[in-house]
Amino acid sequence: MEVVAVTGILLVLAGVVYPVTLNAKAKANMTATVSNLRQCSVALLLYAEENGGIENLPSADSAHNILSGVPTCDPQDWWRASCQAPSVRPLIGSFAYVRWVHPYDSDGRAWSAYIQDRPLASLLVSIFQSSQKLPVYHESLGDTPSPDPKLNMPDTFVQARADGSIKVIKRPSPGKTAFLWHKAFDYPTLGGWPSKE
Repeated sequence: MEVVAVTGILLVLAGVVYPVTLNAKAKANMTATVSNLRQCSVALLLYAEENGGIENLPSADSAHNILSGVPTCDPQDWWRASCQAPSVRPLIGSFAYVRWVHPYDSDGRAWSAYIQDRPLASLLVSIFQSSQKLPVYHESLGDTPSPDPKLNMPDTFVQARADGSIKVIKRPSPGKTAFLWHKAFDYPTLGGWPSKE
């Protein structure tokens, strides 16, 4: 009876401690993501400031070099084991870079219009804090919607913005918008979803 009682107590304690541990780990991962994104955005903004302002944000190749000295890892990155595997366009590490997304990568007019219309334009975005782990995105990182209409926008975005701030955007419910990288930089502009600084 004593063994059964002790086992029961241990199971109850485990049931209480496990969710708390998961919540603490999720918060720690988000903190690391925000810190890494902020360091990356500061590096990019310093470059832009030295080269005439935000309109002269570096090209993707230059951004790779600039960000080589700062952490570009989202601990929740489910595409690249331990953030070590090579990243693919438009990612630099775990973070999608706005100047590597069509049409902002090649069309100077599109880039100028983007930053003029959005005083707090997003420079970098991570989608890895999302609960929707959809590996098909890894193979369809281009500018076409996902081939499967059920694979929609992730439920969480973490954005580094042009004023150096970080914004966490959470979708209140699953949507029907097919995944496009340039739309990831526009949220919550397109949906007006609740967010927190």
